[in-house]
Amino acid sequence: MKEIKLVITEPFINGPSWLTNNPGLEIIIISGASSQAEVDGALYKTLFYNDIPITDNPSECLELLMKEMDAQESIVTGGLLFRVDDKIIMPGCCCGLEQWREAVNHLRQGRRPWLGHDPIRGCEFFEDSIFIISDNLEEYPEEREYRQKEQYKLEYSKDEMEALLIQLEKDSDDFINGPLKKRLGELAPEIADKFCEAWHKNF
Repeated sequence: MKEIKLVITEPFINGPSWLTNNPGLEIIIISGASSQAEVDGALYKTLFYNDIPITDNPSECLELLMKEMDAQESIVTGGLLFRVDDKIIMPGCCCGLEQWREAVNHLRQGRRPWLGHDPIRGCEFFEDSIFIISDNLEEYPEEREYRQKEQYKLEYSKDEMEALLIQLEKDSDDFINGPLKKRLGELAPEIADKFCEAWHKNF
């Protein structure tokens, strides 16, 4: 199985009373199938990460976040998750969900996208294949022998990659127009449509 998913990493689980708390949530997958717990986790992580004051008034909190997103000033940990069978490469440190469209454009153009560090994720293009690399050894020449034992590569053909990137774009739209809009209709119906537009603009 080959997949590429949009994810938010390191979600917080103890949000305000108006959001669902899910202690077992380790990663949030952004798609039309996202659960209410995943939507709430995405909202809380984004609120917290952007220093939005958390109050008992969801409309107030979400409107402040909406204004930041509308100005394209919001960030949140995450990005692209790559999977081939049982091998997974997660977004590295300092990689954000707000960068995913830029990463997609780079992959389509045959350019290395930023996929995070610690370890630095790599990308290689060779003939009809695209390789996503768990650890770019070029960045650690003095540790190459040691780190090479842990390195692995995920291979996609160009056609497979394009099909998955198209699905990724659909996943984003389906999340916004499905679970996100539904949950906002419950939490802050007066700003639901504008919030979804701002989310799409920023993320």
